[in-house]
Amino acid sequence: LGTGIAVPVPRPPEVAALLDDANVLEAGLTEAGARELPAEAAPDDNYIHLVGERLALEAARVGAAFGILGLVTGIVWARFTWYVGQGIWWNFDPKQTMAAVQLLIYGAYFTLRASVEEPEKRARIAAVYNLFAAACVPFLLYVLPRQMESLHPGAEGNPAFSDITHPIMRVVFYAAAIGFIGLFWVLYTQRVRLAALNERADDTPKP
Repeated sequence: LGTGIAVPVPRPPEVAALLDDANVLEAGLTEAGARELPAEAAPDDNYIHLVGERLALEAARVGAAFGILGLVTGIVWARFTWYVGQGIWWNFDPKQTMAAVQLLIYGAYFTLRASVEEPEKRARIAAVYNLFAAACVPFLLYVLPRQMESLHPGAEGNPAFSDITHPIMRVVFYAAAIGFIGLFWVLYTQRVRLAALNERADDTPKP
């Protein structure tokens, strides 16, 4: 479960049931993904909305972790590439600054979600704010930095990334980008399954 590697070990019926529920949650309880349930046990609209909110939360958590890692490694890389001998770690480069602003926007999302206790209300408010936060991503990380003076490729007055990099470097870069997207998906799906198992365990009556 933690590594994504399938190991053929026997599973008790209780564990199999938990994993089934985790798969239902991961599939978003769509008609195609949900296993058959008795009519009286079928989830209502509020429950489906809560499931969707859980999916969005886990995606935001993993995305924020990737964003923090990207910002920190970018700062270190710039310090020893662009600012050698200057002792500069933060220079308010537009792309660097916009990435920090985007992280603050998602930090506000987590704070807003944690401040509302009622689950249905929290899901509705968080969903609306999450739409705003997601809509900011292309503008803050791509559109606006390209309209300002920056040391990053493709910014105002700078050549594009493809014009200043060797073809081999681009192959490595794009392969790494695909790999990180795959890593994001693995971490996201595992967190969703873990959340489903935890919620099922919390709902299970204690002996």
